[in-house]
Amino acid sequence: MDDVKSRYLPTTRFTDYDRRSFCYAYGNTPPEDLLQSITADISEPEILLLGCGDIRSCLYTLWNNFDSRHPRHFKSVHFVLNDISVAVLARNIIFLYLCTQMPSDKVAIVKWVASFWSIWFCHELLAEHKQVLMDALSHLLKWSKSTESWSEGTKNPLRKLVQFVNSSTLGEVHRVWQMWYIDER
Repeated sequence: MDDVKSRYLPTTRFTDYDRRSFCYAYGNTPPEDLLQSITADISEPEILLLGCGDIRSCLYTLWNNFDSRHPRHFKSVHFVLNDISVAVLARNIIFLYLCTQMPSDKVAIVKWVASFWSIWFCHELLAEHKQVLMDALSHLLKWSKSTESWSEGTKNPLRKLVQFVNSSTLGEVHRVWQMWYIDER
């Protein structure tokens, strides 16, 4: 069972197989705007997501409330993500990192979207998409060696965006990334 644990990134479960729980790698509900019921008098809402699963609702919320076509009066929003599976958190952070790497060139954007889509949804990756994942994991592994290297790494675009509650959570996420990196090489 150990050799199968983290074989494929999109559907990975970090813990041993448990017949009582299910892994919804792509989500089993449509994303929702988590701020839809918040009135404009709260300028910096904080949202706690227990058992967050994937980050589709967070990304949809940001798009729906901070896009110039849908202006709301929030200065910022703070999400606290929690999940029983460390692999889910590790995967979410990879996608946030990939979002920070979106190119500005139109041709490059098409390739970036294809890679992002494949990494999110596919069980097997094409070589070029696998390379994007390996590059992301390489950077994340370098920055996640300690809480200090995570928060002080000036080249880490996630240092302010993703904060870990404690070093043990960061250590567990780092271990998942290591397994994925080794498995995919």
